[in-house]
Amino acid sequence: MANRKRNIVLRVPVTAEERALIEKKMQQMGTRCFSVYARKMLIDGYVIKLDYCDLKAPTCELRRIAVSLPGSYGHSAYTQNRYFQCGR
Repeated sequence: MANRKRNIVLRVPVTAEERALIEKKMQQMGTRCFSVYARKMLIDGYVIKLDYCDLKAPTCELRRIAVSLPGSYGHSAYTQNRYFQCGR
C-alpha cells in the first residue's frame, strides 16, 4: 500500500438487502468496481434531509384544537401522538 495514491481504507457494514441494492445501483451506473462506485457516491452524491420545523407552530395549534374536542375524539388524537415532534 505504500505506492498507492489512495492509502486510507474506509469500511461500511451493510445487511444482505443493502448489499443487493448497492449491487443493483452499481449495475445501473455501469460499474463492477465497488470502490469506484462508493467513492463517486460519497464525494458527489447527496442526501436530502427534510426540515419539518416550519410545521411546529401549526401542529401545536392543531393539537390544542384536537385536545379541546369533546369526548374521546380529542383524547384519542392527543394520546396516539399523531402529530409531528420537531426538536423534542
